[in-house]
Amino acid sequence: YIFNQIGYNLKPVEIQAAMGRIQLKRMPKFIKARQKNFDIYTKIFSQYSDYFMLHEPMADSIPSWFAYPVTIRPGAPFSRFDLTYYLETHRVQTRPLFTGNIVKQPGFKNIKHRVVGKTPNADLIHTNTFFIGVYPGLTRAHIDYVHDTLRAFLKKYTR
Repeated sequence: YIFNQIGYNLKPVEIQAAMGRIQLKRMPKFIKARQKNFDIYTKIFSQYSDYFMLHEPMADSIPSWFAYPVTIRPGAPFSRFDLTYYLETHRVQTRPLFTGNIVKQPGFKNIKHRVVGKTPNADLIHTNTFFIGVYPGLTRAHIDYVHDTLRAFLKKYTR
């Protein structure tokens, strides 16, 4: 995602509100499924912790995960592009993190701002993080396929 302009994100909220009222009844089930999928992905990616930084919920929070964030460790023998390209060509959808270091986005070039010190964490996320979906409709077979595809990619890098 590249933000080349600063603007508004306006949507027909009345229609969304009507659909949302119906979906609210299903929300506890959706949250539970998203949390379960997130936990399964954490078990998968923890097997490869030499290559990936794992993300955890904040203490005392109960998140309904939007997606599973994957951050490739600095010094890994592959890039975010290498891995996401491989996953995408094997029918596993990925998305880059929405912004990363926001001041590196073109839309912020002409906006007055200041950066205090270095921003290594924001820069790392900007270049090394992407998402995999935790959609509540995923089955274990879907997640196993993602794991098999990841394992096949990493085979050439594992000792």
